[in-house]
Order: sequence, then C-alpha cells, then structure tokens
Amino acid sequence: MNRLGNAWDNTRRSFLRLATQREALVAIVIFVLLCALVTTVKMYRLDGLEGDTATSLQATENIAHRGVATSQVAANSLAFIYDSGLGRMTAGQIAKDPLTPPPATKEANIMAYHTYYILYLVAPLVWVFPVKFVLFALWTLSFFGVVALAYLGLRQRNLPVVGASLFCLLIVSHPAWSESLLDGQFYVDRFFVFTGFLLMYLASRQNVSRAWLVVAGVLCLLVNERGALTAGAFLLLYVLLYWTRPGIDRIFKLGFSFVLLAYGAIALKLVLTNSFYSSFMPTSIAQIMANFQQPVFAHDAELLIFVNLPLILLALFEWRAAVIGIVLLSPNVLGSIGGAEKIAWTTHYHSYYFPVLVWAAMLGYAAAYRKAAAVTRVRPIYAVAAVCAMPVVLALYLSMLDPYTAPGPNLSSDTTSNQFFFKLNRLSANYLGAGSLGATQQAAGDRLRKAVPPGSVVTAPEGAMTPLYEHRTIRFFPMGLDTADYAVLAFTPTPQGITYSGDVSYVGPDEAKKIDAVIVQRMKKDHYDFRHEILIPEISLAIVKRLK
Repeated sequence: MNRLGNAWDNTRRSFLRLATQREALVAIVIFVLLCALVTTVKMYRLDGLEGDTATSLQATENIAHRGVATSQVAANSLAFIYDSGLGRMTAGQIAKDPLTPPPATKEANIMAYHTYYILYLVAPLVWVFPVKFVLFALWTLSFFGVVALAYLGLRQRNLPVVGASLFCLLIVSHPAWSESLLDGQFYVDRFFVFTGFLLMYLASRQNVSRAWLVVAGVLCLLVNERGALTAGAFLLLYVLLYWTRPGIDRIFKLGFSFVLLAYGAIALKLVLTNSFYSSFMPTSIAQIMANFQQPVFAHDAELLIFVNLPLILLALFEWRAAVIGIVLLSPNVLGSIGGAEKIAWTTHYHSYYFPVLVWAAMLGYAAAYRKAAAVTRVRPIYAVAAVCAMPVVLALYLSMLDPYTAPGPNLSSDTTSNQFFFKLNRLSANYLGAGSLGATQQAAGDRLRKAVPPGSVVTAPEGAMTPLYEHRTIRFFPMGLDTADYAVLAFTPTPQGITYSGDVSYVGPDEAKKIDAVIVQRMKKDHYDFRHEILIPEISLAIVKRLK
C-alpha cells in the first residue's frame, strides 16, 4: 500500500511539472479566443439591447466627454415608469392624456439611482475605443475572469489540470453565468461577478497584501452600493466563521468590512433616490410567509434553489464557506423585484450571490480533493477520480435542468442544447459572417439611424433606443407623440394589413390592442405620414415622420 501511495505521489508531481510548463500558455490562448469570440457576437447582435443598455452607453460617453454621468434616455425612461402612469392607463385614458415627456434638455444623473462610480474608471477607454466595445468587452472579461481565477485557485490548492478544468465546466453550465453572459442587456452590476470573486479569492488566501485586498474591495464598492454591501457582508461573515484560522488578519478585515457596509448604508440612506430598495426585502416573518404563499413567488424561489444546488452541494465540504454562500443567496430567495431576482437569468440580479457560491464551491471542491488524496485504506486514485467526477455529474444535472420553468426541477435531455458551448456555437453561426443574422441586424440598425436624422426628436420603444440614442432626443413611446419629429413603432404584417404596437401596458392583452389602435389613430390626426412610412422587417420596426 505504501508503494502504491508513493507511486501516486510521484505520478502526480510529474504530471504537475508537465502541466505547468504548458498550461499557462494554453489557458491564456483559450481565454483570449473565447473572450474575443463572445465579445464579437455581442457586438453584432441588436436584439435584446434596450433602454437600459442605451442608458449605460450614453452615460459612459457623457462621463468620457463631458465629465457628467447623465443620460437623456434614462430621464425619459424614469419619467415613463414613475411619473407618466401610462403603463396602467386604459385606451380611453391614453386618448386624452397629453403624453408629456420631460423637457428636451433634461438628463437624469444615473448615480442618483445606483452608485456606478466604476464608470469613471472605465470612461477613459472610450477616448480610444467605441463605447459599445468597451462595455461589452469588460462584461465578457468579468465572466471569463471568474472562470480563470477559479482555475488558478484550484491549481494553487494542488488540484490537477483535469480536476480544475472540470470545475470550470460546472461554472459555465450555470445559467447565472452562461445566460447572463450571452443574453440580456448591459448592466454595470455584471462587473461584480469578477470584482466580488476577486475579493473573496484574496480574502481566503494567506499572506495576501492588504493593499491588494483594499484594491479589490474598492472595486466592489465602485461597482455600486450593493457591491459594497455584499463585499462587506462577506468579509464580516468570513472573519467571524474563520476566526481561529491562522494568519486571517482579523482586525483589518473586520474593520474593512465595516467600512464597506457603512459606505453601502450611507449610499442607500443619504445619496440614492431608488425606491426599489424600500420594497425589496420583507420586514417581518409575516411578510415572508405571505410572499411564499404566492404560488409564482414560491415556485420561482424553489427553482432558484434547485439551480444553485450543485454549487451548494460542493460547498458543503467546506461548511463555513457554504454558510456564507447560503446567507448571501438569501436576499434573492426572500426578496422581490417583480420576480427578476429569482429565475430571470439574463438580468443582473444574480450578479451578487453568484460569485459567492462559486467561491464557496471552489473551497468545498478543494477540501473534498484534499480528503480524497489523503485516503490510505483504498487506492487514492479512485477517491480522487470520484471527487473529480462530481462537477461533471453536477454540470450534467444543470445541462438537463430547465432553469426557466417552475415549479422544478424539470429535467430533460432537450435542454442540453442550450448550454454554453452549444449556444455559443449557434450564436456564432447566426451572428457572424457575411449574410448572417448579425450582418442583417447591423444593416437594419444603419437603416434605422438613416431614417431618423441626427438632431431629431423621436419617440420610440426600448428596442430602438440603443441604435438611436446618439445625437438624438429620445422619448419613451408614446410620450412626446404630439411634439416629436419621428415615431418608431413595432409592426406585424397580417392578411388584413399592418398591425402596429409599441406601448408598454400592464392592463391586459385585450386592452393593450385597444391602446395600440388609439395611439395609431391619434398619430394620424397629428399628421404622422403613414403613407410614406419606412419599414425595416429585419427588426420589425416602422419609422413614421410627423409632418409639420
């Protein structure tokens, strides 16, 4: 048995020496190629980029060129949501409403909504590169950065290349990583996926310079106020649960956690005017119970837990890390922002707990490997192989789990085609190359911009805001309908003719159809020229000019 153990140790050391000679170069090549591919696909896509993306692009450009974090698109979007009441109006009410937008020159300071101060660090890149490339590339780097850092962390904990790589496979199988990377809009919050994980990675390593920990914590703080709160809560829990660990630097980490928590609390109470925070978390046991009595809330929360179960199960091998991960997942389980924080995987609401669960699972996986490698009564290679098989089994579970259909889990082999590498392959084929959907959408975007000249005032749905926001005044359709130069509507060809839509309504589909008809009728009375409308079928948008 000793001979077998020695042979195993010698084989493992030889393999590690061979791997370290080439793996850095191979890892860098894979990292660069995947980042370049994903960023290119995202650059060529037009679908899915709506008002929030336009706001981020415009605010970043304004910081770069004017030094102010303002957005005219944001002003109109906020006016529609908070001031207009249009989303709850009936057709009869909209027929009489003045549809008054904010003043043409009004811009909203996005820092009053979230403290996205990291954009001040990002904005200088816009002096050199297009703003869309800058934000999309950083979005992509944030997600792949977590995978690369997790791989490095496991290799530093003496896991073999295969074992570390299989854990990376588990990460990219999670919809909070793959869906959030490949689909959805740009949000600054997505930067926390990497900055948060970097802080956790450094905090759990010994002999890390305080300066590096401060840099990571400040980056979390700059992402926004929730980044500061999550980072502060993590450090506080880490110090308390690992109090007896040698070299933990308790006083410094404890003090730094209070600084981050204080910053987040001050931002919430004194700086921001974001009303979502006041209703996000329940304030009593009774309210928690009432939330879970709602079937949609309960089912979505259940599915959220099932999707995150693989990371939690691995984390249990390092129970302290598992406790931290579960605690920081709980706001998404208990809170509510209209349900998006549960299973809307393409949104940014999963960006705060996900890096914590990856960190906890990484430590649990490393702990399981250490225990397996130390086995003496059975062949160590069998124990190690069993541990390395765990992320494969869990990744297979995630590949067969439908993350959108609650109650769950709903397992089917049909969902495997939607996993990261399969989906990236489809998106690459669809959006890259001559004659592809991406080329078609880019041409359609050019036609849309040409149809609405710079300097115009245009009332448009969210889907048209990203192509049009530059050098134009954007109104949130149908606001400003009576004064705009152009209107953009969604259209659908039917045997009876063209059906127009575009209004955001929460009063039911039947009333929404009446609202669309009322808006078109109102536009015709206000001299919109439907005889010379410009149709762009590739993106299902119609541009109608208002005759003076």
